[in-house]
Amino acid sequence: MRGAGRLRLNGRTVRVKAGDFFAKPAGRGIAHQFINDGRKILEILDCGTNDCGDLVHYPDEGVILDKDRRIARKRKRMLTAWSADPNE
Repeated sequence: MRGAGRLRLNGRTVRVKAGDFFAKPAGRGIAHQFINDGRKILEILDCGTNDCGDLVHYPDEGVILDKDRRIARKRKRMLTAWSADPNE
């Protein structure tokens, strides 16, 4: 919507800017991350689904998040103080 930055997608990095569009199918092995490396706020519109049984993989941290039960695990160990929010 505004600003500029980078999009990480499965090990690749591409530049993004206002007006760009990105879509991907749901599923495992398609991790993505928007990174604001510009001087202004990178504002994006992010739409998705909230499906039952949805598991989210955070590859940098090695964490799997069970969204239904709000349980985060790393190598089968439950994490009690973990957040997906990059600002925390």
